[in-house]
Amino acid sequence: MDTARMNRIRDWLGWLLVPTVLVMEVFDLRSGVNGRPSLISAFLVGFALLALVCLPWSVAAWRRMSREVRWMALGFLTLMAYAMCTASTMTPPIIQRTRMTRGVLVVPVVTAVVTMLAAFGMAAVVRRIQLWVTCWVVLVASVATWPRAVRVHESVRISTGMGGAAVYHVVLLTCLAFFLGCALQGWRRIPSVVGAVASAALVVAVGSRAGFMCMMAFGCLAAAWGLQQGFGRWVGRLTVVSVGVLAVLIATVPSLQRLLLFSEPRRQANLVVALRVWRESLRSVVLGVGSGHLWPWYSLDIKMIPAPGSMMVVTAYGKTLNSPHSTLLAVLVELGLVGFVVLLAVLGLLGWRMLRLWTGKDRIGHAVSLALVASLLAFFFDTYLLKNFGVSFWWWLMLFAAVGAAGPRGTDAVITSDES
Repeated sequence: MDTARMNRIRDWLGWLLVPTVLVMEVFDLRSGVNGRPSLISAFLVGFALLALVCLPWSVAAWRRMSREVRWMALGFLTLMAYAMCTASTMTPPIIQRTRMTRGVLVVPVVTAVVTMLAAFGMAAVVRRIQLWVTCWVVLVASVATWPRAVRVHESVRISTGMGGAAVYHVVLLTCLAFFLGCALQGWRRIPSVVGAVASAALVVAVGSRAGFMCMMAFGCLAAAWGLQQGFGRWVGRLTVVSVGVLAVLIATVPSLQRLLLFSEPRRQANLVVALRVWRESLRSVVLGVGSGHLWPWYSLDIKMIPAPGSMMVVTAYGKTLNSPHSTLLAVLVELGLVGFVVLLAVLGLLGWRMLRLWTGKDRIGHAVSLALVASLLAFFFDTYLLKNFGVSFWWWLMLFAAVGAAGPRGTDAVITSDES
C-alpha cells in the first residue's frame, strides 16, 4: 500500500478517537458488549479492536517514542507479565464465601495490557487537532452527563461512564494541561485558554480530595516551570486568581467542603489489613499474595458477587475494601517487592521525562508531563492502570501522544504538526 494512502487511513483513524471517547463517557463499558455483566467486558473487546486496527502505525511509532517512555511501556508489560503468572498459577481466593474463578483473576490483567496497547495505537495515528477536539468532547460530555450522574449517584459530583467521581479528575487535569500547553505554544490560543479554565472548574466540580491535591501539585509545578521560562508575572496573576476562586468555591459550596476532610476509617482499616497480610511471610513480602487475591473488585464489576453496601467485603484475610484504592498498595501487597520495584521504576521514568522536557521548546508535551506527574499523587488514593480502564486509557494516551514523542519538534513526532 502506498504511503499517501496509508496517511489518509491514518488521518481517518485519528478521528476515531472522538467517538471512542464519547462512547466511554456515555456508557458503562465494564459490562459485556450486550450491556449485561460479563467476564469479557466491552472495554476489553473495544480496546483489542482498536489496538489491532492501529497496529501498522504502532510499529512505526515505537521507534519515534522517547527512550524513557519506551522503557515505561516495557516496564509495565513486565509488571503485567508477573501479575499474569501469579493469577494463573496460584489457587483462586474465596471471597464472600464464593470461590473465584481463574478468569476473574486473569481477565483484568489482560484488559490492563490491552488498554495500554490501544492507547499506544491511538497515539500513533492521532493529530494535535484531533486530540484538541477530543479534549473539548470530554468537557462537553462531562457537563451533558452531569444531570444523569446526579440522579444515579444522588451526588452533585461529576461522574461519567469513563470514570467515577473518585478518579475522573485525572482526565480533566490532563485536558487542562493540554489546553494550557496549546495556549503557551500559540496554537488556537483563545479557545485553548477557555478550555483550560473550563477544565480547571470541572476538576473542582468533581469534588475529589485526591483531585484537589493533584491540581495543587500541578499548579506548583506549572508555577516553577513558568518562572523558569520567563512567565513570572503571568503565572503570579493566574495563581492568585485561581487560589482566590477556589477558596470562595470551597467556602460557599457545601459539597466541596469535603475537600478539606481527609479522615476515612474504611481506607484506614483496609490499609491495616493489607499491610498485615503483606508482612505475614517472607514469601508474601517479596513475591506478594497474588494478583487479585486480596481485592475482589473484578468479581464485583461483573456481578459475580453482590456489591456490599458498606464497600467492605469478607476475604480469607479479613475484611477489606472492594478494591485496593491505591495502585501502590495493590502492587506492593499482591505483587510484592518484586512488582513494587518495577512500578516505582516505571513511574520514576515519567519524572525523568518531565525533567528532560523542562527547558525544551515543546510546551504542550511539558505541560502534559507536569499533569501526569501531579496525577501520581492520586495513585496513592485510587487504583489506576490496573483498573478504571477508561481513565487509564486516557492517561496512557496523553503519555504516548504528548509526552512520549521524540524528535526535533516534540509532539510533532507523533501528533503531526499540520493544522488540517
